[in-house]
Amino acid sequence: MKRKLSVAIAFCGDSETVLLDEPTSGMDPFSRRFTWDVIRKYRQNRCIILTTHFMDEADILGDRIAIMAEGRLRCIGSSLFLKKHYGVGYQVYIVIASIDKRIENIVVGAVEDATSLTNVGTEMSFQLPLRASSKFSPIFDQLEELVTNNEIVTYGVGITTLDEVFLLVARGVTPDDKTHLKSAESSNDQISMKADNDRSYRSNLELENDGLFSRHVSALFKKRAMNFKRDKKAWCCTTILPSVFVLIGFLLGTFVTTPRDLDAIVMNLDDYNGEVPSGQNNPIAFNSGTKFSYNVVGMNYSEAAISRCLQQDGNYTTEADCLAYDGIGYVIQYNYTAIHAGPLYQMLADEAIVREAIGDSGFKIQTVIHPLPITEIENNFSESEDSFTAWFLIILSFPFISGAFATFVVEERQSKAKHLQTVAGVKPLAYWLSTWLWDIANYSIPCLIVIILMFAFDVSNFTSTEDGVLGAVIALLVLFGPASASFSYCFSFMFSSPSICNLIIIISGFLIGFGGTIACFILRLLGADPTDPKENLVLAATIVEWVLRIFPAFNLSRGLYSAINLQTISFVEGETVNAWSPAACLWEVIFLACQSVVYLLLAMKIDEWSNNPRAVMIWRKIFCCDFGSRSGDENETQTDDDVAAEEQRVLTGAANDDLIVLSQLGKTYSNGKVAVDSLSLGIPPGQCFGLLGINGAGKTTTMGMLTAEFPPSSGDATLAGYSVANEPEKTRRRVGYCPQFDAHFTNLTGREHVELYASIKGIPLSVLKEASASKLAQVGLCEADCDRLAAGYSGGMKRRLSLAIATIGNPQIVFLDECSTGVDPVARREIWEMVSNMVSDSNVPPEERTSVILTTHSMEECEALCPRIGIMAAGNLRCVGSAQQLKSKFGQGYQVEMKIKNVETSDKDYLEILAGLAKIADVSEEVAIEKGGEIFLDLEKTKQALNQITSDGYLPNMLDENDPNGPGFMVLKEAKSPAGIDLDEIAEFACTEIRMRLLYDFMNTTYPDNILRERQDTKTRYEVSSKGVRIGEIFAAIEDNKDRLMVYEYGVSQTSLEQVFNMHAAEAEKSKQGTTD
Repeated sequence: MKRKLSVAIAFCGDSETVLLDEPTSGMDPFSRRFTWDVIRKYRQNRCIILTTHFMDEADILGDRIAIMAEGRLRCIGSSLFLKKHYGVGYQVYIVIASIDKRIENIVVGAVEDATSLTNVGTEMSFQLPLRASSKFSPIFDQLEELVTNNEIVTYGVGITTLDEVFLLVARGVTPDDKTHLKSAESSNDQISMKADNDRSYRSNLELENDGLFSRHVSALFKKRAMNFKRDKKAWCCTTILPSVFVLIGFLLGTFVTTPRDLDAIVMNLDDYNGEVPSGQNNPIAFNSGTKFSYNVVGMNYSEAAISRCLQQDGNYTTEADCLAYDGIGYVIQYNYTAIHAGPLYQMLADEAIVREAIGDSGFKIQTVIHPLPITEIENNFSESEDSFTAWFLIILSFPFISGAFATFVVEERQSKAKHLQTVAGVKPLAYWLSTWLWDIANYSIPCLIVIILMFAFDVSNFTSTEDGVLGAVIALLVLFGPASASFSYCFSFMFSSPSICNLIIIISGFLIGFGGTIACFILRLLGADPTDPKENLVLAATIVEWVLRIFPAFNLSRGLYSAINLQTISFVEGETVNAWSPAACLWEVIFLACQSVVYLLLAMKIDEWSNNPRAVMIWRKIFCCDFGSRSGDENETQTDDDVAAEEQRVLTGAANDDLIVLSQLGKTYSNGKVAVDSLSLGIPPGQCFGLLGINGAGKTTTMGMLTAEFPPSSGDATLAGYSVANEPEKTRRRVGYCPQFDAHFTNLTGREHVELYASIKGIPLSVLKEASASKLAQVGLCEADCDRLAAGYSGGMKRRLSLAIATIGNPQIVFLDECSTGVDPVARREIWEMVSNMVSDSNVPPEERTSVILTTHSMEECEALCPRIGIMAAGNLRCVGSAQQLKSKFGQGYQVEMKIKNVETSDKDYLEILAGLAKIADVSEEVAIEKGGEIFLDLEKTKQALNQITSDGYLPNMLDENDPNGPGFMVLKEAKSPAGIDLDEIAEFACTEIRMRLLYDFMNTTYPDNILRERQDTKTRYEVSSKGVRIGEIFAAIEDNKDRLMVYEYGVSQTSLEQVFNMHAAEAEKSKQGTTD
């Protein structure tokens, strides 16, 4: 749909030049044909440059076709010109009942240059050159006699596609070489040699007690390490960001603290009696305006003090002590609301006494009040406040680590890399244990950095050994990593998007850790108020704490917060509390330790259940009420005879010896849609079965059930004798799977991918690198490409890598889901060769050979690789059989392509028409012939001239302004212009259309039931009914009339497999009309 939208955008705005870069990539043939019709509809008056990997697309859409190789233009011309120029031609397919040498003699005897292509099983094929088309009729007559006598089953003929031309050009073959390509012919002997060498490294098929657990854990751990090494985002989330946040917290806590010690107060008189004139602002009892009064009790102060002291002799003092009071004394009466008036008056009095004594009126005394030092309790509270910033940034940053733990897991599951590893034989225990071990190792880096920073900044609230604080803090930090990793694994099953999972874990981790801890702490403070205790608040705090302890982020947050607030907790609890008390960190440490193991085991179990189709089906029935009910508006389809026979073969047990058996396999989704409807099929060892169908036909769903990605709603399938629904673990390492969409790691190279899966498959370490290199060479990845990151691969290179992963270790069963999509024809042939060699390996006993299910949108691929083909539509298997059987059974006739000769100025019919136009232009014939390009006619005279050429109005009627795609529209447009249209162009148009009319008359007379499927300029494609018509008769009829019809080149072929496919696809689309899909 995205490609269709892109095509629509390209044609917006009436652009005269349109560039289409692989517009139908990834489409099924039915959708591709629809897009072709759109392009043809809007091609008028436009120059369209189209790039494609589909040669049939170039064949149908391209007026001229250019092929590039190594940055250079190698050839250009029409489709038939290139086929003829490069010496390729027709391919004849014969389905035989038994081997008979006469068949080869019939073909080769009639055409000396005929080449035998294949002779495999019951099918033979030959290649015949185009120039020998006149000799084909006798061949087909003899083959018809053999069909009548039941000596052969059927036969067919097809014109060689442009793929053959492309292969020749890409490999540097020139037309003079006359080299014919053979199917399954090796293009690279070295690759073939490596392929044979690779076959000695078959993966161990014994699943029980094979000792591969440690290999799997090691390989998966290495995978994570290599990925992390190149993943900048992971470095940021798991190491850099937490470390930087904690560093900032410790810096703020150490250097940006709130001062607790008060400054010393310097005493002066400026703040007192401001309205009194300068010099009179003394701290006396009363001041008002310019007047003041005072009352000093005059007495011998020292004598009174000594006397009073002696009266109390023996009560803390001696006589000597009392005599120390001898001296000057004074008493003041003052307003006690004047702050610090006492020391200020003493300062004034003392100044006066000293001035009197030394005779210096300028002598000054400064009075300073220093604050008392803060107590130890106050110091502890202040340190707790300073540590809050560091605690806040720790609980803000550590959830980023948890998010990174889950992100990679969800990415693997989303890209199907996790499923691919499971299919390859990785068990949940090995997968999750390796993931857990790596995440712990990865977590140790930021954890160690945090601990080092704690000591480097001497954060006493974290590093104090008193009350067990240091031990509790380190235990919390160390245990958070394993617990958080395990919890994230369980949490990740709720998400299909890595980014959303990462975001939710980060946000929820911070909010639960910060908000939950602060809320519980405040509730306890309010509930523990000695003047008004509230037990209900304490109970609420307790309940919330126990509930939130299921989250590792809360345990870390509350534990660290308790460690830095032990004094407050002691006050709340009414007793001395240390870090290991239940009210502080004990329960948090215990929970983190338990969660590390419990959540990991739970993740393993969830994964095991989710990969067991039977368990998933039971879960959905119980908890989701999903009983797979069918839609009420189901359309019944008539079962084909061959499909019914195949189902009967499976149900009666005749297919029990087949390697792959599908028995009434069905899948119905919860919305009632039937994706696969009772599919029964048996595939013996050593067979490549082609499964065709439009997008949404059920092919990928079938693959998903066979690989135990999801459960079937009905029926079952057995792989090598083991049930997919009940024993998925026993089937998996027997299977190689190339999914529809590439399941690669962006930060691993191609070589690392293949070596990973080679380790999983159990290939010995001694030959692992050699086998991996051999497999990469087989799929056409060079050394430089092998060591590039998969993220930089093109679409075709990614498909090759997926194929290498699927076939490494030569598994007994291989599922290839559109393995050659986006691959150029040369690479596609190399892939075909590899698959063919894998299936027909002569070094392996027939009963142990590999079976392959191949889904593809390339009909040619199916014909090249698959002895049997099935076409699916709307979840049903519509037909099954060999390619030739399907074409013979469902074919609606023959395809006839003809191109008439281009008009040249020396052609007799052209000159005759030009001479007739001279009369309308009122010039001589000689002038019309010599200067026809300089003589112009308007629209009225143009129609008059055309009517003179064909008196029945055939040519003038073509000038239809309502038919912009018609052949006469451009002539009409030019004739209506102010300048008009020149004679040469009118003559060329008329000559071409008269030739085309002659061709139309011939086809309509000779084959009345013909259908004109397509016309492009002078090229036509007809469909001729096969009823009562033999292909040899068509060749003979065209050869007899070739000169009269001025046919430049032609081709006759049987209905193609793609046309059979499109017929079933169209029926399925028609049946869906009016239904909800």
